[in-house]
Amino acid sequence: MKCNTCRTQFYGNVCPSCGKPGDELPDITGVAAEIGFALFGMTAREYAIQKWREASQDLCFQFISPFTLPDSDYTLAYVGLLPEFGSSRGTLIIDYDDSQYKKFIRVASERGYGYSYMSMSYEPYNREVIIDVLNDWGWCGSPDSKPSWYTGPSEENEDGV
Repeated sequence: MKCNTCRTQFYGNVCPSCGKPGDELPDITGVAAEIGFALFGMTAREYAIQKWREASQDLCFQFISPFTLPDSDYTLAYVGLLPEFGSSRGTLIIDYDDSQYKKFIRVASERGYGYSYMSMSYEPYNREVIIDVLNDWGWCGSPDSKPSWYTGPSEENEDGV
Protein backbone atom coordinates (compact mmCIF):
# COMPACT_ATOMS: atom_id res chain seq x y z
CA MET A 1 0.00 0.00 0.00
CA LYS A 2 1.05 3.61 -0.34
CA CYS A 3 0.84 6.10 2.49
CA ASN A 4 -1.73 8.79 1.75
CA THR A 5 0.49 11.38 3.45
CA CYS A 6 4.03 10.80 2.14
CA ARG A 7 3.36 8.22 -0.64
CA THR A 8 5.84 5.66 0.78
CA GLN A 9 5.00 2.10 -0.22
CA PHE A 10 4.71 -0.17 2.84
CA TYR A 11 2.98 -3.14 4.42
CA GLY A 12 1.46 -2.96 7.87
CA ASN A 13 -0.49 -0.65 10.12
CA VAL A 14 1.90 2.31 10.29
CA CYS A 15 3.89 4.09 7.59
CA PRO A 16 7.60 3.61 8.40
CA SER A 17 8.50 7.01 6.90
CA CYS A 18 6.01 9.39 8.49
CA GLY A 19 4.34 7.27 11.18
CA LYS A 20 0.78 7.79 9.96
CA PRO A 21 -1.60 4.84 10.43
CA GLY A 22 -2.65 2.89 7.37
CA ASP A 23 -4.93 0.00 6.57
CA GLU A 24 -3.31 -3.43 6.91
CA LEU A 25 -3.14 -5.51 3.76
CA PRO A 26 -4.98 -8.81 3.77
CA ASP A 27 -3.15 -11.76 5.34
CA ILE A 28 -2.00 -13.83 2.37
CA THR A 29 0.73 -16.45 2.55
CA GLY A 30 2.70 -18.80 0.32
CA VAL A 31 2.21 -18.53 -3.42
CA ALA A 32 -0.75 -16.23 -2.93
CA ALA A 33 1.54 -13.84 -1.05
CA GLU A 34 4.11 -13.84 -3.84
CA ILE A 35 1.42 -13.10 -6.39
CA GLY A 36 -0.18 -10.50 -4.14
CA PHE A 37 3.02 -8.63 -3.37
CA ALA A 38 4.14 -8.87 -6.98
CA LEU A 39 0.93 -7.01 -7.83
CA PHE A 40 1.93 -4.30 -5.35
CA GLY A 41 5.34 -4.14 -7.05
CA MET A 42 7.34 -5.36 -4.04
CA THR A 43 10.02 -8.05 -4.27
CA ALA A 44 10.63 -10.46 -1.39
CA ARG A 45 13.79 -8.50 -0.52
CA GLU A 46 11.92 -5.18 -0.48
CA TYR A 47 9.25 -6.76 1.67
CA ALA A 48 11.86 -8.13 4.09
CA ILE A 49 13.36 -4.63 4.40
CA GLN A 50 9.88 -3.28 5.06
CA LYS A 51 9.38 -5.88 7.83
CA TRP A 52 12.68 -4.92 9.48
CA ARG A 53 11.69 -1.24 9.31
CA GLU A 54 8.36 -2.05 10.90
CA ALA A 55 10.11 -4.11 13.59
CA SER A 56 12.60 -1.30 14.31
CA GLN A 57 9.75 1.15 14.89
CA ASP A 58 7.70 -1.31 16.92
CA LEU A 59 10.61 -2.50 19.08
CA CYS A 60 12.62 0.76 19.21
CA PHE A 61 15.97 -0.25 17.69
CA GLN A 62 18.04 1.08 14.80
CA PHE A 63 17.81 -0.48 11.35
CA ILE A 64 19.81 1.03 8.50
CA SER A 65 18.86 0.16 4.93
CA PRO A 66 20.24 0.40 2.40
CA PHE A 67 23.68 -0.42 3.78
CA THR A 68 26.66 -0.98 1.50
CA LEU A 69 30.30 -2.03 1.86
CA PRO A 70 33.01 -1.87 -0.82
CA ASP A 71 34.74 -5.02 -2.06
CA SER A 72 37.47 -4.45 -4.63
CA ASP A 73 35.69 -3.00 -7.67
CA TYR A 74 32.22 -3.79 -6.33
CA THR A 75 29.84 -2.31 -3.81
CA LEU A 76 27.87 -4.93 -1.89
CA ALA A 77 24.32 -3.93 -0.95
CA TYR A 78 23.24 -5.67 2.25
CA VAL A 79 19.59 -6.01 3.24
CA GLY A 80 20.40 -3.84 6.24
CA LEU A 81 22.46 -3.19 9.36
CA LEU A 82 21.33 -3.47 12.97
CA PRO A 83 24.14 -1.49 14.65
CA GLU A 84 23.12 -2.33 18.23
CA PHE A 85 23.04 -6.12 17.95
CA GLY A 86 25.48 -9.00 17.51
CA SER A 87 28.87 -7.28 17.57
CA SER A 88 30.39 -3.91 18.38
CA ARG A 89 29.91 -2.89 14.72
CA GLY A 90 26.44 -4.44 14.50
CA THR A 91 24.88 -7.25 12.50
CA LEU A 92 24.42 -7.21 8.74
CA ILE A 93 21.50 -9.06 7.19
CA ILE A 94 22.49 -10.97 4.07
CA ASP A 95 20.06 -12.25 1.46
CA TYR A 96 20.68 -16.02 1.47
CA ASP A 97 18.92 -16.25 -1.89
CA ASP A 98 21.63 -14.08 -3.48
CA SER A 99 24.08 -16.34 -5.34
CA GLN A 100 26.97 -14.22 -4.05
CA TYR A 101 26.04 -14.54 -0.34
CA LYS A 102 29.44 -16.07 0.53
CA LYS A 103 31.16 -12.89 -0.72
CA PHE A 104 28.84 -10.83 1.53
CA ILE A 105 29.78 -13.03 4.50
CA ARG A 106 33.51 -12.71 3.79
CA VAL A 107 33.38 -8.91 3.52
CA ALA A 108 31.22 -8.56 6.66
CA SER A 109 33.64 -10.77 8.63
CA GLU A 110 36.74 -8.96 7.35
CA ARG A 111 35.29 -5.65 8.49
CA GLY A 112 34.29 -6.87 11.94
CA TYR A 113 30.52 -7.05 11.50
CA GLY A 114 28.32 -9.80 12.74
CA TYR A 115 26.07 -11.22 10.07
CA SER A 116 23.00 -13.33 9.59
CA TYR A 117 22.00 -14.71 6.24
CA MET A 118 18.30 -15.14 5.79
CA SER A 119 16.03 -16.28 3.03
CA MET A 120 13.81 -13.42 1.92
CA SER A 121 10.11 -14.26 2.14
CA TYR A 122 6.64 -12.78 2.12
CA GLU A 123 5.86 -13.97 5.65
CA PRO A 124 4.10 -11.27 7.68
CA TYR A 125 5.93 -9.41 10.46
CA ASN A 126 5.94 -11.49 13.64
CA ARG A 127 6.96 -9.51 16.73
CA GLU A 128 7.81 -12.57 18.85
CA VAL A 129 10.05 -14.11 16.17
CA ILE A 130 12.01 -10.86 15.74
CA ILE A 131 12.41 -10.52 19.53
CA ASP A 132 13.76 -14.09 19.68
CA VAL A 133 16.22 -13.39 16.86
CA LEU A 134 17.45 -10.15 18.43
CA ASN A 135 17.78 -11.73 21.87
CA ASP A 136 19.88 -14.50 20.27
CA TRP A 137 22.14 -11.97 18.55
CA GLY A 138 22.74 -10.08 21.78
CA TRP A 139 22.54 -6.38 22.63
CA CYS A 140 25.75 -4.42 21.93
CA GLY A 141 24.39 -0.89 22.16
CA SER A 142 24.51 1.45 25.11
CA PRO A 143 23.20 -0.15 28.31
CA ASP A 144 21.09 2.99 28.84
CA SER A 145 19.20 2.45 25.57
CA LYS A 146 18.62 -1.30 25.85
CA PRO A 147 14.96 -2.02 24.96
CA SER A 148 12.66 -3.15 27.77
CA TRP A 149 11.75 -6.36 25.90
CA TYR A 150 15.41 -7.45 25.61
CA THR A 151 16.19 -10.49 27.79
CA GLY A 152 19.43 -11.71 26.18
CA PRO A 153 20.27 -15.08 24.64
CA SER A 154 18.52 -18.08 26.15
CA GLU A 155 20.62 -20.72 27.90
CA GLU A 156 19.82 -23.16 25.09
CA ASN A 157 21.43 -20.85 22.54
CA GLU A 158 24.45 -20.01 24.69
CA ASP A 159 25.22 -23.73 24.94
CA GLY A 160 24.71 -24.19 21.20
CA VAL A 161 21.79 -26.57 21.72
